[in-house]
Amino acid sequence: MSCKEAWGKDLLLTYHPNIKYIPKISKYVQDKKLHLYQIIRHLRGEEVDGLSIRDLQGVEMQLDTALKKTRSRKVIYMYTKTL
Repeated sequence: MSCKEAWGKDLLLTYHPNIKYIPKISKYVQDKKLHLYQIIRHLRGEEVDGLSIRDLQGVEMQLDTALKKTRSRKVIYMYTKTL
């Protein structure tokens, strides 16, 4: 028996008679996933040797923003615990 394929927005569903639909990730979604993993590695300080100055400044800004949000959450948490 042959398998039938149906395209969703970003998901390819393959129909198999015994297993119903088996989700397969499309190339677009795989590329996005790899890009996000690369960003996470950069934010962790991994694989930053090949980044340009502009990219390093972008990573620095993202880290600064995350640090500010974390500190403000900590202050709010500490304030609510003292009440």
